[in-house]
Amino acid sequence: MENRQLILIPGLLCDEAVWRHQIVHLQDLCRIHVPDFSNCRNLEEITSQILDHSSETFMLAGHSMGGWIALEVLRRNPERISQLCLLDTTGETDSPSVRERRNQMIGDARAGKIPEVIESIIQAFVIQKEVIPMIREMFLRNQGKFIFQEQLMLSRQECLSLVPDAPPSPLLIVGREDHAFSPFMMNLHRSMPSSSLEVIQNSGHMTTMEQPEAVTSLMRSWILNS
Repeated sequence: MENRQLILIPGLLCDEAVWRHQIVHLQDLCRIHVPDFSNCRNLEEITSQILDHSSETFMLAGHSMGGWIALEVLRRNPERISQLCLLDTTGETDSPSVRERRNQMIGDARAGKIPEVIESIIQAFVIQKEVIPMIREMFLRNQGKFIFQEQLMLSRQECLSLVPDAPPSPLLIVGREDHAFSPFMMNLHRSMPSSSLEVIQNSGHMTTMEQPEAVTSLMRSWILNS
């Protein structure tokens, strides 16, 4: 078991801190790696970095934007992914209104308003107030990645058509109060007949930090029972 590898992909403005609880409490089951995309210039470089630094087969989990990246890894090398876990993410392209909002945030960031953009994201997506300082610190630490990551999201293709290539029994996790992504997670669940969809109570979008024990417990069972 300890020779198995788990790749944890962070989402927008996130780094390994978003997975801190999971790293600490799952490392007895497997080797854990959190990719750093700081020097990547496009999606191909991101997926290549993951694949180039992974074992021949590996378990893959992604949160938010990281979930979409996980699906793009699945697109390229489905045979290498032994297990898949997706959290608070989507396999679909943006609606016109969401695209407009992303472009507005990019414009605000270019105008030097990134702290205000970050604050608006936090207020919209996080309900557990006690973790907001930690999330804000992480987002501000990664603010230099924001425009690139938003442009990456704007350019993405749909991924629902990829799910037949997913490994057996994917684990899907979403926060009960993550209203923006719950419908997308339901669509992923319907597209993956063998998947399990777990709803985390008292959590918004940042499930791994808002309810870390609940997420870690689900992922621990996911690793042990497959």
